[in-house]
Amino acid sequence: MKQKLDDLTLTKLIGKGKFGEVYLTEKQNSKRLFATKKIDKAIADNQMKRYFKYEINILRMLNHPNIVKLEEIKKTQHHYYIVMEYINGGELSYVLKQYKLKYQKPFSEEIVQHLMKQIIDALIYIHDINIIHRDLKLENIMVNFDTEKDKEELNMMKAKIKIIDFGLAIILPSYDSLANTAVGTMLYMDPKILEEFYNKAFADKKKTYGKEVDIWSLGCICYELFRGKYPFEAQDIQELFTKINNFGKYKIPKTASLEIISFLDKMLQYDGKARLTAKELMKEPFITNNVNDFHYMKRHKHKNKKEEHLDDKETYKNNNINNEIPKYYRFSDEDKIEDFLDPIRMEKKQNNKMNPLNQVLPSNLPKKPSDNLPINNQMFKIQNDQ
Repeated sequence: MKQKLDDLTLTKLIGKGKFGEVYLTEKQNSKRLFATKKIDKAIADNQMKRYFKYEINILRMLNHPNIVKLEEIKKTQHHYYIVMEYINGGELSYVLKQYKLKYQKPFSEEIVQHLMKQIIDALIYIHDINIIHRDLKLENIMVNFDTEKDKEELNMMKAKIKIIDFGLAIILPSYDSLANTAVGTMLYMDPKILEEFYNKAFADKKKTYGKEVDIWSLGCICYELFRGKYPFEAQDIQELFTKINNFGKYKIPKTASLEIISFLDKMLQYDGKARLTAKELMKEPFITNNVNDFHYMKRHKHKNKKEEHLDDKETYKNNNINNEIPKYYRFSDEDKIEDFLDPIRMEKKQNNKMNPLNQVLPSNLPKKPSDNLPINNQMFKIQNDQ
C-alpha cells in the first residue's frame, strides 16, 4: 500500500530492519527514485537516535559521487523519514555473492581495480576533511547500475560504488588529530585496535589511532573482492589474533599479479604507520596501470609441496614495481580458486559457521575476556572520542 508524505510517495517496501523500514520513493515533479528510511521513534532507543542524528549531520557535510547522498529529513509525531538517493544494485557483499554464483569465480583484477579506484577516491575525500569512517566493509558499500541490462548481467565494469553508513564515523578536530574509541566490525578492524579492545587498553590506557584504520579495512575489502573471502578468517578473537599476528600471512592465488600483491601488502600492514595513505594508494601501479600490462612471476614449491615463495626480488624490481616484494606469502593446495567453483558448498559452509566476528562489536564488555570470546551483533563505544 502506497504511503503519502507531503510531496513524497512511498511506493514499495524494499528493506526492513530492527528500527524501521526502507521504501522505494517517488517525488513529485521529479523523475528520480529515492530510498526512504522510515524509523519508528518508539522502537529506537536513545543511543540509536544519537547515532542516526550523528550520521545525518555527517552526511549533510558530504558531496561526493561515491558516497550516498542525503536528500532530506522529514519528521512526524511517530516517525523519522530519512530520504536518500536510491541505489539499485544492493550491497557489494550481495553483488559479489551473486557474481560468484553466476560466473563461478570472484571478481577479476580488472573489476577489483575499477571498484577500488572509486572507494579510494571517496576515502581521499573524507580523509581530507578529517573524517574517519571506521566501519568500512562490503555491507557498507552499495552498487548502482545505470541500466537494467547491466544489473541483470552484473556488468561490474559499469558499476558505480556508493559508501554508506556513517553512524560510527568520527570528525577529527584537525588533520593530524587522533581518535580513541574502539568501534567497527572485527573482521575488518585494525589489528592493534582489535588487540587493545581485547586487552581493555582503550578503557584503561586511552590508546589512539588515525586514518590508517580505514586503510586496513580497505585492504580487507580489496582481498575479499579478489578472493571471495576474508584475508584472516576466524571464529573467535583469539583465532583472529593468531592469524593476524602470525606475520600477517594471507593466501594469494598463483595467478595473482605482482601489482595486486604489492597493493595488498601496502594496506595489510600490522603497523598502521607502515600503511600507505589513500592518496598514496591512488598512485600505486595496481590503480594507475592498465591490467593488460600487469606483471607475473614464477614461483617455486617447497619440499612439503604445500607452500611457495615468490621468486627473487630482482625480478620484482625489474618489473617496475617500486617497492620491495613482501618476504613471504602462504599458498595452500587446499585453498585455491576451486574453492569458489562450488558456490553451494561454500554457501553451506558459511551458513554452518555463522561467523560471529562478522558483526559490529558489543557494548557489554566482559571484565575478563575469555580466549574464545564470541561477538554479538551489536555495536559498542567504550568512551567518548577526544
